Amino acid sequence: MTTLTFQNTTLSVIDQNNQKWMPALEVGRALGYKNPSSDISKLYERNKDEFTPSMTAIIDMDTASGMQKVRIFSLRGCWLLGMRSHTKVAKDFRKWVLDILDKEVLQNNQQIAPLAEPTITAEEQNMLQNAVKATHERTKLSYGEIWARTKNKFRVAEYKQIKCSDLRDALIYVASMQPACIDRPRQTINVDWFNMMNFALLLKQYHRFTKDLPHIHTYLSALPEHSAMAGLLKNHLTEMKNNDRLFTDSILSLSEISNHFLPQDQWKSLMRIFSEMIVE
Repeated sequence: MTTLTFQNTTLSVIDQNNQKWMPALEVGRALGYKNPSSDISKLYERNKDEFTPSMTAIIDMDTASGMQKVRIFSLRGCWLLGMRSHTKVAKDFRKWVLDILDKEVLQNNQQIAPLAEPTITAEEQNMLQNAVKATHERTKLSYGEIWARTKNKFRVAEYKQIKCSDLRDALIYVASMQPACIDRPRQTINVDWFNMMNFALLLKQYHRFTKDLPHIHTYLSALPEHSAMAGLLKNHLTEMKNNDRLFTDSILSLSEISNHFLPQDQWKSLMRIFSEMIVE
């Protein structure tokens, strides 16, 4: 049997349906109760209506006194006990449990290997079609040639087979496509390059911030005292998701427009920043 250690307390880990569970007695010790068995039992009884079958159970367990029925708690059950406990170490115990949960989720995600990497969705296909249309209007390249270059670049028979992980690169590739030969001289206009770069970096900071919000929402949702804040943040996330496509289209449009008046070295620098902000 594997174990985990919280401060100076060792807890036995019981595997139930590939999840970590811990005996009530040892959870009581970890929380610092003088009478861990009875105190943790009283704590559970006072709040039992908040526990679901996925958070606590009674099993037959081999103990020093022989086979006995023992109450166990899952990691989420342990966290809820920590929330309802008022011992000196309860706060640290909750943080400890959340850290284990985070590691468990990460390990599960790493172990789940998809049989085939997913391809772009219908909505993402539409995004690529819009990019192709914009490039056709800008360069006068035929739709056939644009699609042929794109499929050749990403080694697919149909554009619908492009992988989700390649969507950003595909959008940038199409948006930056040029005719094979350009005989006309390039026209440039005076643009404040410093302000243009600052604007691009500001967009990048906004993009990073929006990517952090779902993680903040996850932690707030786990704290009952912050449920109202979590609800407000959820509504904001829904609005942001609806605006993701608009944000991406705006970035693509800006990259196409700037390609007409910026020198190539400056435009390429700008594209490196924009490429990190295309919605995946």
